[in-house]
Amino acid sequence: MDITIDESYLEHRFQNIRQLADRGHTKAQYIAADCLCYGKGTKKDPAAALRYMTEAANKGYPEAELALGSWYCVGVCTDVDIPTALKWYERAADHGMGKAYACVGKLYQIGGIPGIPKAPGYAMELYEMAAKNGWPDALVTCGLMRLEKGDCEAALDCFSRGREKGVARAALLLGDMYLLGVIHAPRHEDALACYKQAANLGSTISALLVWECARRGIGCRRDADFAAYWEARCSQLGLLDGRTLGQYLFLHYRDMPLPSISTLMIAQWLKEETAFPHIRPDSYRMLGDCYANGYGMVQDDDAAAEMYERGADAGDPISCRRLADCYAEGRGVPQDRREAALLRDQAEQLERPED
Repeated sequence: MDITIDESYLEHRFQNIRQLADRGHTKAQYIAADCLCYGKGTKKDPAAALRYMTEAANKGYPEAELALGSWYCVGVCTDVDIPTALKWYERAADHGMGKAYACVGKLYQIGGIPGIPKAPGYAMELYEMAAKNGWPDALVTCGLMRLEKGDCEAALDCFSRGREKGVARAALLLGDMYLLGVIHAPRHEDALACYKQAANLGSTISALLVWECARRGIGCRRDADFAAYWEARCSQLGLLDGRTLGQYLFLHYRDMPLPSISTLMIAQWLKEETAFPHIRPDSYRMLGDCYANGYGMVQDDDAAAEMYERGADAGDPISCRRLADCYAEGRGVPQDRREAALLRDQAEQLERPED
């Protein structure tokens, strides 16, 4: 009997699924566990969910092994237990689950866990195995790891293979490498083709990059109709709210461990945009953060303070606070606590709603 996880089906048939699970039907046990864990068609029951999922996994059901590994890894329906998570991930990988190889790779990439040393070389091997077993998203992580090691040729190969498999982020990062000329001279037409593919695969950042390339004639002739089409797509995605591309890149990546290729992209676009006469004030602050933290450029406190000052002069309260910190600590400007206090007052005034 073929049972698939369909919300409307589960709402009406959960009791039948559970009866099958109680009789030892492996796939029914897996589905019942998922339902009881997340409350699909029934009330949540973590203990029962864990019991059914464990029974299915013990019978060698790959999807259950992978799910159980994830549960133990993050503490779903049970306490966090990384060694047990690794055991189930490895069993799922032995049964050909590509995503399981990637999960094991992530644990060895991070390391620092008893019994799981940090082993980036082994992690990259596991990501390659994940891709060979139907999980091409792993090529993105593998490519980023190779890029951080300085092996740009290997990174480009990973992103190229990911793009061929239809992975949006692989196409995006390959486009970045082509646009920046990381290995050879910039290849703008190839970059644009990658961005278009990534956008069509659902990458919103890529849609903005295509529109920006179309407006500037990067990788294509300037074409009003082509630019208007991508402007309309960006508008439909809710992206045209006054921010620039550099700001979107900065906001998109700010909470992530920034790979070098992304920091280069952020810094390049922000540097270009801050030269425009009517740029939004927070672009100065974002570029200042890039200088302050060495994102995509050499760390430079003087340049950071200059950008914060330009942002403050343009009325950005966060730039005022950043510049105040610079004066308080003497970073990029002479230490001056009085000036720091004045800037904090200025930030409060800018943040105060108008009557």
